[in-house]
Amino acid sequence: MRNINVIDLDRTLIPYDSFRILVLSYLRGKKYLTPVAFYTLLRKLRIIKADTFKYKVLVALRQDRHYQDMMHDLKNRILSEIRPEIMEIIQRETGPDTINILVSASPSDYVNEVAQGLGWPYLASDVINGKFIHCYGGEKRELVLSQYPKHKFMYNFAISDALSDLSLLEMFRKYKIVKNRHSCMVQK
Repeated sequence: MRNINVIDLDRTLIPYDSFRILVLSYLRGKKYLTPVAFYTLLRKLRIIKADTFKYKVLVALRQDRHYQDMMHDLKNRILSEIRPEIMEIIQRETGPDTINILVSASPSDYVNEVAQGLGWPYLASDVINGKFIHCYGGEKRELVLSQYPKHKFMYNFAISDALSDLSLLEMFRKYKIVKNRHSCMVQK
């Protein structure tokens, strides 16, 4: 049985929310009201939920003719800003038979490229057949279980910044919750 480690992307492997960076960098280049700006306003006012916001923004951004360039630029930025102290922790928990899996609520459009750069598989939010799959909280846990069943894999180590991932983290032999510069390691 192979070990798996699950590594959260935003505010864990990198020190910021990559989807926020994507939205802000897109808006910075616009001189007029765009659907993305409108959805951002609705989210700020808490008129729409986070998953609706991500879905609407993702659909709107995918229609932009520079979308692939945006994804490439964001991937390069993320790979250059990976936190070395988090990579050290991951390397300590990674053996020769371990699969490190990048898991994120951010869109698969760039998470897949980041994962390729790391040589890891990934699970991320996506629009599939018009339905938004939000890789967040309980859904993140269910995606890991469906893609990496417990009867086939040993759940070795997980790391995240979010308490919303606690049900996922608790499935692992060891897990770490990272908050800013402080962290808590739990080992069963």
